[in-house]
Amino acid sequence: MITTALYFGSYNPVHKGHTAIAKWIVANNIVDELWFVPSPQNPFKTAAELAPEELRAEMLELAINEDFKYKISVCRIEFSLPKPSYTINTLNKLTADFPQRKFVLVMGADNLVGIRKWREYEQILKNFEILVYPRPNVHIDKELISLSKKITILEDAPLFDVSSTELRAAIREGSTGLDKLDKKIINYIKTNKLYV
Repeated sequence: MITTALYFGSYNPVHKGHTAIAKWIVANNIVDELWFVPSPQNPFKTAAELAPEELRAEMLELAINEDFKYKISVCRIEFSLPKPSYTINTLNKLTADFPQRKFVLVMGADNLVGIRKWREYEQILKNFEILVYPRPNVHIDKELISLSKKITILEDAPLFDVSSTELRAAIREGSTGLDKLDKKIINYIKTNKLYV
């Protein structure tokens, strides 16, 4: 059975923190492969904040380093599912479509702490393993861990103090603080006049 990590997010835009985590997970053979799963409409975000879904997926494709193409890819499954995108629906669909794969989730500690707001979060915790990368000043309570099938804290994972929200603001303001974005992504954003 193939173990596939699902790294959900808006990727609005994808930055070096996202790709560093993905590369670290596959380089350390924690899973067999990793799929970025861009969300067309996160239920906690407004549509006005988001670049078009296909453009965000294309940025993800650009961001995947050639050395990792065989282990990291972009899964557009949520583009064909009802919006907003609920993780439990996507997990149910993927599990049905790919019975030969074992799916595990990748998320930041901040997302895990907020998982009680997710639709049918108990089913996610009960049925899926979760790989969690630490976030500064975010504490995961023991009760949450006790509800889970298995939560693994990726203690040695690379940490980047960066957010897509901050990067969008920097782009709008014409700031020079864009070193957390790959040059290919910066060029793509400029070419497509995103976040201005």
